[in-house]
Amino acid sequence: ALSVSVQNVQGFVLGGHGDAMVPVPRYTTVAGIPVGELMPKEQLDQIITRTRSGGAEIVNLLKAGSAYYA
Repeated sequence: ALSVSVQNVQGFVLGGHGDAMVPVPRYTTVAGIPVGELMPKEQLDQIITRTRSGGAEIVNLLKAGSAYYA
């Protein structure tokens, strides 16, 4: 973890929730620094996987039928 405020993170993701999501790390920055310069590829790959499954994770936690909060 980078221990930064979410206000300093600018992410770029294409598509709807789920496996069809395309996170674009090349255009994702933390305080203006490309995220690829701040963490190893393996950690970034884990974040991409969790991003794709985030909607389902939230629905499971809320026991509701919507990924509105994702």
